[in-house]
Amino acid sequence: MINLIILIVFTSLLVLGWTIASQENMLLHSIRVWGESKNKKWLEPLILCHWCQPSVWSLFGYFFAISSGTVHFYYKLLWLYPLVVCGSSVVCGMVWTAYLVMNREKEFYESFTEEEYE
Repeated sequence: MINLIILIVFTSLLVLGWTIASQENMLLHSIRVWGESKNKKWLEPLILCHWCQPSVWSLFGYFFAISSGTVHFYYKLLWLYPLVVCGSSVVCGMVWTAYLVMNREKEFYESFTEEEYE
């Protein structure tokens, strides 16, 4: 159970890190713009959709967790793979959606000025 949580956390951190790094005014934004201009379905799980990215990026999460020594490889980890993909997809989707909602609310309330209320 602990290995499942560790793998979900590693995968979620990788996906959210990529999503943040590819936003506007960030280092990898040009890759996201290129992917959006191509309008190909196979690019969504690689670089565009934060709900879909764990299906591919979980392989990197597994590799990172095993190579760092956090999780020791054994055959039962392969049975956890579908749970890791589903769990990290839910975590990434909910965290990023919550961030977008909070950011939208912040921008909404910042648009008001004090002069309107005086």
